[in-house]
Amino acid sequence: MSTRHTLRLLCLLSCVMTSLFTGTPACAQPHPDSSYAVVLYGGAGLTRYVAAINTPVGVRASLHPGGAAFTLRAMWYPDHLLRVGIETGWVRFYSYTLHGAADGNLTTSAAPLLLVFSMPVTERLNAYVGGGGYYVSSKLDFEGVVRETKFSQGYMLGASYHFPLNETLGLAAELKWYNASQFEDGTFCAQAMIVWRCLSW
Repeated sequence: MSTRHTLRLLCLLSCVMTSLFTGTPACAQPHPDSSYAVVLYGGAGLTRYVAAINTPVGVRASLHPGGAAFTLRAMWYPDHLLRVGIETGWVRFYSYTLHGAADGNLTTSAAPLLLVFSMPVTERLNAYVGGGGYYVSSKLDFEGVVRETKFSQGYMLGASYHFPLNETLGLAAELKWYNASQFEDGTFCAQAMIVWRCLSW
C-alpha cells in the first residue's frame, strides 16, 4: 500500500468518525467530577497475521502466523469527544521453521509508535484510529544469526469495550488491526487491557 493511499485512508477515517460522533454528547463516558483526564492503558493478547508469508522456494517450512502482543497507550481525555494519545508496544507478526539438511527459523515482529485518536461510540464502546509507523524486526537463525530492523509507515484501527471497576480503574477487551503498510504486513490483535485514570482535573 502506497504512502499516499495510507494518508488518504487515515484522513477518510478521521472525517467519518468526526461526522458520526461529533455532536452526540449522550454517548460520552461520564467523567468523575472532572473535565480533563490522562488515562493509561496496558495489556496483552494474541495476534493473527493475515498477509502473505513468503518462504524460501524449494524448502519445506512450518508456518506460525501470529503470536503474542503487548500494548502501552496514554490518552488525553479533554472536555469533548475527540481524544488523542500515543501508543507503543510489541507485536509478533509471524514466524516459520525451515526443514531441510539444516533446520532454521525466522521470526518477524514490530514495535508500533502511533499517534492515536479515539471517540466513544456508546458509554462503554470506543473506536480508535492511529497513524505513524512500525519498527519491523526480523531474526533469521540459519547457519548463523542475522538480525535486521527497518522502519515502515503504517496505521492502526481498533475498538474496545470497557468494564469499569471503580472511578479510576477498569478492564477492557480490545480488537484492532495493525498494518505496517510499507512492507504489507497486517495482523489482527485481540487483547485484554487494564485501564487506569491516573490523573483528573
